[in-house]
Amino acid sequence: PGLAQFNAGYPDLMQKFVIFGIFAIGFNILFGLTGYLSFGHAAFLGVGSYAAVWMYKLFSYNVVPAVLLAVIVAGLFSVLIGYVSLRRSGIYFSILTLAFAQMSFALAYSVLSNPAFNLTNGETGLQVYASDPQMLHGAHLPDFPHLFGLSMGSTYKMAAGAWEFQFNVAYYFCAIIMILAFYLSMRLVRSPFGLILRAVKTNQTRLNYTGLNTRPYTLAAFVISGMYAGLAGGLLAATDPLAGAERMQWTASGEVVLMTNSGRCWHADRADPGRGLYQVSGKHLFQDQRQCSASVVCIYARWDRGFHRHDRSSFCRQGLAPDAGLDVHAGGYFPARWVG
Repeated sequence: PGLAQFNAGYPDLMQKFVIFGIFAIGFNILFGLTGYLSFGHAAFLGVGSYAAVWMYKLFSYNVVPAVLLAVIVAGLFSVLIGYVSLRRSGIYFSILTLAFAQMSFALAYSVLSNPAFNLTNGETGLQVYASDPQMLHGAHLPDFPHLFGLSMGSTYKMAAGAWEFQFNVAYYFCAIIMILAFYLSMRLVRSPFGLILRAVKTNQTRLNYTGLNTRPYTLAAFVISGMYAGLAGGLLAATDPLAGAERMQWTASGEVVLMTNSGRCWHADRADPGRGLYQVSGKHLFQDQRQCSASVVCIYARWDRGFHRHDRSSFCRQGLAPDAGLDVHAGGYFPARWVG
């Protein structure tokens, strides 16, 4: 009856909204604070998913160690990529991250699916089979990702008069983690470390002239951002124990860029989880990417009444306005009725 369910009756949809919100929050730590635009963050998302599924295959379906392993592996992988990519800046940095992501996708799709050392299972995707060892899996535990015996796919109902509240375990688990991740990002942004990252974005050359070596700070931001992406990948595997190479494709990296830029990335301290709206709407509400892009930009333009006072050039630089089919004219990128 009515608004009787905290997850609106669509737990799978809300899970994706929350998970990709985490992905966008982490990406904003790098792009929103330092100005370094990465086109390869999908690699960390995919690595996190693969690590979580391997934890299920070798040990147990418990999501806590799987998610922790996903974050650690993604962090180590981001150290490797970031150490090389951050030797350059600007478009060269973006192209390097894209190249590493495509290399990772090619490895996962073909090379690492070799029968001699099948780590990714190629185009079929990595999944759990009955023949897998699962050394810590007990007979009393569910054969599905669980939280210390509480199945991630279960929904608990509570009747309160004429109301019936439904609590989906996977959704609330992901939502709590998103809240904690958002709080951690806010603490990071408002810390002295966050102030240095903002200075890097403002003028990195001038900051270097003061005698401060900015590279460790940008590398730390890159690694933290990659760990957020790994966390999102681990949560994807927690809600659906399957990892495929398509999560590492360049289109997934482009989606998180559009999520963040369609939000409010010019406010580095407002990592709005609503950027996941792009991913959700693109898969469930609209027929194609162009319609989704235009619709999401319209929603944010109407939501932020002061939108026209901000710098519109970010949309121009990313090519979002032309790609979304928006009318670019002398007065601005958006008609006045959208913003006021």
